[in-house]
Amino acid sequence: MSVVRKLVPADAEKAIAALSRAFESDPFVSWFVRSDAHHDKGMRAFFEVGLHELTFPFGECYVTDGVEGAALWNPPGTWSLGLYDKLRLMPEFTRSIGLGRLLSVF
Repeated sequence: MSVVRKLVPADAEKAIAALSRAFESDPFVSWFVRSDAHHDKGMRAFFEVGLHELTFPFGECYVTDGVEGAALWNPPGTWSLGLYDKLRLMPEFTRSIGLGRLLSVF
């Protein structure tokens, strides 16, 4: 049985890899993340921004003890991005989505 604990910065790389594998066929992630030759990098970018910018600052990130799995979520009232944050994170979103799809996604 795995023990669940709070994610610490040293867990980030393994957590991103686990989330990328777990959400490979998720309908939303499949729509959002690019499907070209850079798909794997796009998946990684999606979960990097999700972890480092959108969830970890709020402290609601958990992993199994061996980081085979991870859970990230935002407390109520923290999920919405304002215009400044959308612009600030645009390079990361572009890596995940692909430049050609950027306008259709946002």
